[in-house]
Amino acid sequence: CARAAAGGVAIVPEVDLPGHCFAALAAVPALRDPDDRSGAVSVQSFGDNVLNPGVDATRPFLEAVAGALADLFPSPWLHVGGDEVADGAWSRSPAAQAYAAARGIEGSSAVGAAFMAEIIELVSATTGRRVGVWQEAAESGALRPGEGYVVGWKSSADCRRLAAAGHT
Repeated sequence: CARAAAGGVAIVPEVDLPGHCFAALAAVPALRDPDDRSGAVSVQSFGDNVLNPGVDATRPFLEAVAGALADLFPSPWLHVGGDEVADGAWSRSPAAQAYAAARGIEGSSAVGAAFMAEIIELVSATTGRRVGVWQEAAESGALRPGEGYVVGWKSSADCRRLAAAGHT
């Protein structure tokens, strides 16, 4: 990182949350809702590969991951993802449904947006870093303009729309 910084380059680590977490869920069984019967399958063909916001172990895990990344990378940014959460994620998870009920929301999209907003706030509060996200996090409303940067990847029209909405 020091060599990159000397050359004017900031290395921004990326950890994709809440999806793309198959390895974390396999390594830390406490992150799973044992009663989850959602069966959602990611575009990469992984079943139930999303962190569950209703599981007690999730927040401490996220705090540890954010802290470790902040310790390793001096960049003012941490890219936290927010993309490719499978349709139906959390739909049959009692823990996620309790999370949704406590917030007065329904459906996987609403759970994902609320959870991603909490991840963004957690990273900011615990590390002092700003976040980068994939376009889905901005489109869901989890990241508001001015809170971080957005990486559009689906089309140039999407990128123009996100920029016109005030995202950088």
